Amino acid sequence: HGALSWKAFTIASETYLAVANYYNKAANSHNIDSVIYKWNGTEFEEFQKIPTHGAFDWEVVTLGADTYLAVANYYNNTTRNINSVIYKWNGALFVAYQNIATNGALDWEAFTIGTDTFLGLSNYSNDSSNNINSKVYRWNGVEFEEHQALPTHGAYDMEVFTVGIKTYLAAANYYNGTTYNINSTVYLWNGSTFVEEALLPTNGAKDFQAFSIDGTLYLALANGYNGTTRNLNSVIYCPE
Repeated sequence: HGALSWKAFTIASETYLAVANYYNKAANSHNIDSVIYKWNGTEFEEFQKIPTHGAFDWEVVTLGADTYLAVANYYNNTTRNINSVIYKWNGALFVAYQNIATNGALDWEAFTIGTDTFLGLSNYSNDSSNNINSKVYRWNGVEFEEHQALPTHGAYDMEVFTVGIKTYLAAANYYNGTTYNINSTVYLWNGSTFVEEALLPTNGAKDFQAFSIDGTLYLALANGYNGTTRNLNSVIYCPE
C-alpha cells in the first residue's frame, strides 16, 4: 500500500523481506500494517504484520546474537511528531523493544565505528518547520541513546561511508521551507562526534549512495526537485 522501500535480511539460515507501506488510498490512512515476508524455499510468504504510520524505511541492526528491526514512521494522519519503533527478534517473531521520538522520520542508517554501533535518523519535518535536527543514536548495551543532533533541512537520507580510516556521514537535505536549492552536508567523525567537512550544492536531495570501483570511493547524489522541474542532473562525486 503505497510501498516506499524494501529491506532484505537473514536470521540464522532464514531469509526475510520487510516492506514499508506508506499509505492505503482506499482507507485514506497512513495507519496501516507493514509486512515482513519469509522465503519458504519457493517464494516469499507473509510472515508478520507490524502496525506502522506512514512507514518510509526499515533498517536492520545485528548486535551479537540479537537482531533488531527499526521502522521510520513519517505520519499518522494527524502529525509527523510520532514515535518510530525498534523491534527485537525473540526467536519466533519481532516484538516492540524501544520507541524513538521522531519528526517525520524518513530514513534509518545503521553503522559501526570501532566497537560502537550507531543508528542515524533523518527527520524531515516537525509539522511547522523543515529546519530541524536529525539524530545519531548509539547503542549503550541496553538501548539506543541519543549521541548527537545534526542540523538538517528536510532531511531525506543519511549515508555513512569510510575512506581509509576516516568515517563520513552524508545528510541529504531536500527543503528548508523556502527553497529546494540548498546545501547537503558531509560530516567527518573526529573520534567522538561528527563535524562538518563539506557542503554540496543540491536540488531537493533525496538519496546518497557510496560505492567503490577499483579501490576508489565515489558518492552518488540523487537530486529530486529544484522548485521548477524534476528533470535535472544528479551528480557523482569522487576524490580530488
